[in-house]
Amino acid sequence: MVGSAARWAACILLVGCVALTGCAGQPPSAGSSDGASEGSGSLLDTVRATLLQKAVEGACVRAATAVDDRQRAAWRVAFAAEDEEVRDDLDEVFEHLTQLRVSGTTVRAEQVPGRPGVYDVTVSGRLGDGGPPDRLLAERGLEFGARVGADGAEVRVTADDTPEAVRSQYVMAFHQPRLLRESGVVVVYERAWRERAGRLAGPAAQARDRVLALYGADGVAATSEGGGRQLTLFVYGSADHVRRAFAAVPDQIDARIQFFSHPPVLAGDEPASPTDIGVVAPALSGDGAATALMLEHEVGHAYTMEWFFGTTHSPDFFLEGLAVAAEGTHVWWPLRSALAAGDLEPPLADAVALGDIWSGRETDDVRLLYDAAGSLVMYLLDGWGVETMRAWMQGVADSDLSEESLAAEATKHLGVDWSELRAGWRAYVEQLP
Repeated sequence: MVGSAARWAACILLVGCVALTGCAGQPPSAGSSDGASEGSGSLLDTVRATLLQKAVEGACVRAATAVDDRQRAAWRVAFAAEDEEVRDDLDEVFEHLTQLRVSGTTVRAEQVPGRPGVYDVTVSGRLGDGGPPDRLLAERGLEFGARVGADGAEVRVTADDTPEAVRSQYVMAFHQPRLLRESGVVVVYERAWRERAGRLAGPAAQARDRVLALYGADGVAATSEGGGRQLTLFVYGSADHVRRAFAAVPDQIDARIQFFSHPPVLAGDEPASPTDIGVVAPALSGDGAATALMLEHEVGHAYTMEWFFGTTHSPDFFLEGLAVAAEGTHVWWPLRSALAAGDLEPPLADAVALGDIWSGRETDDVRLLYDAAGSLVMYLLDGWGVETMRAWMQGVADSDLSEESLAAEATKHLGVDWSELRAGWRAYVEQLP
């Protein structure tokens, strides 16, 4: 039995050698038909792809372990590369991951259709020891080759075909990334901005506590699992670094936005909450009070964006209203003046249906819509409480966003018609400090 097993293994290795390295094999036996030759070629192609896939999968497992163990030598063995430029690029990926104390790393390779030997390789894991476990951290398009010998298959990276836009996505947008953790908040930052980044964790933690008290800490905590509720901030060196991280063209991200929130980009399909907060570092040059206020706003987003994960729409008006209401202070006189002069532009029902508050509007007009949205949330909170307000918002978000739907959901959840709701809100605004 041992001898038979060894001979079977030798046959597999020989086929692997022919398939993966192109070394000469035995010629077809005399009398074999053309059809048989084609069948043999097809079989060899299948064996080649299968062996290479297995070898690449093994290399990915070893690479993930190397990241978790912070072992550069093991990473280099797992993703062996003869080309110096490819080697340097893979080393840069390793350095970024280990500087950010990535844990629970998973490295996956998916064959690129129509390109034998080329794989889309993604790296995912946690930043520090919290947050979503499948956060996408880096991606590379790598070409692999393998040799098979008596000791098994040896896989090597023969080329790096990663598009430039993909090369600097996710945490690879940072030149020298660093991570700090304080009070359950993780801050990822560019090393050059260490001092300013260090001022964020404390105010962000205070903002988190305020938001959870306002919108219900119990409901949020109930979904916590394995550190998944970690609040994560990213301090980017410039707006260009933000575009790099999201592989965005310039007009996809409004240059006026210096603080923003967004769902983390994950390898899986399940969305994660709280969402991430991004900060463009030069915006931190102002006083601490302004930074704290902006953090309250963005943390408001981070813990309420999940309200609309399962709805048909995610109304920008509601999202911004929830964030404005989470701010510790706010100036209301511009909204009172606008309403005294006539009506909101666009009117309240149309504002709720807006797809994007920022697009095509002057900054003052955007601020006015933020004011209206925040005051509506405060009115609903004071009059009906957070659970009833959330039910109404989710009902509206699952509708066609027409005024008729807003009215129907108001009657269903709030017990008032739309005209009563709008009149009550306007009266409420007049009482705001």
